[in-house]
Amino acid sequence: MQKILDDNQLEEVILSNNTRFFYSTRSMELTNAIGAIVAVLKEYNFMPAENQHGEPICKLYKTEEGNWYDMPAAPVTRASLILWQLKSAIDQKEANL
Repeated sequence: MQKILDDNQLEEVILSNNTRFFYSTRSMELTNAIGAIVAVLKEYNFMPAENQHGEPICKLYKTEEGNWYDMPAAPVTRASLILWQLKSAIDQKEANL
């Protein structure tokens, strides 16, 4: 079960190949079957720069400790290189804050 806690504005991230993405973040709680909170995650919703107001093309999740979390129910994607690049670019951007 998931509970959304807040929602933020769009930010921009640029990958090493100069591909631009916009993303928004929000906090969410994961709960178990009896309703106890098991994790608080930061959800990243990515949109390509040319369609920044459309539907997110992917969602990534990060724990409060800074570890990336793959949702068990998330579909397997062939774009794992892009996902790795997005994670790396976000880690670098957050380290520079």
